[in-house]
Amino acid sequence: MPLNPGSTLGPYTIRTELGHGGMGVVYTAHDPRLDRQVAIKLLTADLTRDETAKQRFLQEAQAASALLRCATVTCQRGM
Repeated sequence: MPLNPGSTLGPYTIRTELGHGGMGVVYTAHDPRLDRQVAIKLLTADLTRDETAKQRFLQEAQAASALLRCATVTCQRGM
């Protein structure tokens, strides 16, 4: 189910859909706690029941968080 601009996911307010692919959808959102723009990636509904897909998703988040530089984003669970 797509998220609409203005809807909330935990503390985040969804702004726009950035893109989608085989594993899920990426949205831009606003984090009001830190007053910053964030990217949120969500798995597709069918993949939330697939342990292999969830493990790949976690590995992707861990790899991205290891790149922590000023040009990259932080990965947080946050909810």
